[in-house]
Amino acid sequence: MAEERVTQIRLGDSLDRRIDEALDLFNKRNPEISWDREQLIRLAVGYGLNQLFRQYVRKETNMPGVYQKLTPEGIVGNEINVENLSLGGIGFTTRDSAFMREGEIIDLEFILDNAERSVISKTAVIRKVAGDYVGAEFIEAADASDRDPEFEAYLQES
Repeated sequence: MAEERVTQIRLGDSLDRRIDEALDLFNKRNPEISWDREQLIRLAVGYGLNQLFRQYVRKETNMPGVYQKLTPEGIVGNEINVENLSLGGIGFTTRDSAFMREGEIIDLEFILDNAERSVISKTAVIRKVAGDYVGAEFIEAADASDRDPEFEAYLQES
């Protein structure tokens, strides 16, 4: 059986105060959970490491779009709400998630909330379905001929 590792570091007064503030805020927003400092630090480190090891930075969004897919009955589609975007993929919610399957190919179209209201069209493969949420990976041409500088610039904006 592996020994439990315990890492102890001195965080410093400023970081200690920020952790206390975050813990207080977290517990006020989620009174049913009631975490302690160690749990919050583990969450923060885990989230930070996940972001660090992500291939692409993910941008939180809230914008409408549509999806379409080919079925034996023909082309079907419906509205989606784009929850997040990255250069490599998309996360969205839809009323039709019960009809989504991992590995399916879908066509997506959504309008960025930038000044130009840019229309983005992408093809993606569904990688995750959880409740109403769908995560999909964009399918890009091997030669990157379908790169969209406008989309890439949007993702760089804060």
